[in-house]
Amino acid sequence: MKKILTLLVFVGFTALCLLAISGCTNSVNSTENADKVMVPDPVNTKKVILDDALSSRLSILSVDSQTLPGGELKVQVSLRSNRVGFWAWLWHGNRTYRVSYRFHWFNEKGMRVDTANSVWLEKEILPGEAIWLSSVAPNASCKDFQLQLKEL
Repeated sequence: MKKILTLLVFVGFTALCLLAISGCTNSVNSTENADKVMVPDPVNTKKVILDDALSSRLSILSVDSQTLPGGELKVQVSLRSNRVGFWAWLWHGNRTYRVSYRFHWFNEKGMRVDTANSVWLEKEILPGEAIWLSSVAPNASCKDFQLQLKEL
């Protein structure tokens, strides 16, 4: 009986440690324009990178863009928190979900244009809330963008 109890305590402790370690991720998630204007050399790419944890908590609803009168590209990404329902409320309560995001801009050749605006910004999202993240290109030579997201 004592061996079984010791084994159960060991298995429970191991499971708890694995759960704690798996929760310590700090991944970055990205979405970008699907209709590429840039022609990078040598590879033409499109990427959407989402880890399972973030994609289960946050959905990308749409990615929209428009060209402003001065020729700058403006993008808007709409997101929704998936933390809704009884189990999410039971586990997290009504706490806000915190993410950090930044936009990177690229010229027509696919080269990143460094700007002072490429810094991480924080956003709090209520359970079930839809939000919009937007950015304006620093100049008219920027034709594409990348949005990076990560959990806080």
